[in-house]
Amino acid sequence: MSDIQQGRARAVVDSSYPWTQVQDAHAYVADNRNLGKVVLTLFPVMAGDNG
Repeated sequence: MSDIQQGRARAVVDSSYPWTQVQDAHAYVADNRNLGKVVLTLFPVMAGDNG
């Protein structure tokens, strides 16, 4: 069983940006401001939207 399946490794998401703000996301990472992964989203995500 992998570490992820056993809960020993986890992905850390620092922030997410809409695809239209890809330049802002790139600058954020280039400036070493992120403490985890930066995600680009293709669709808007609504708080509390479970699908």
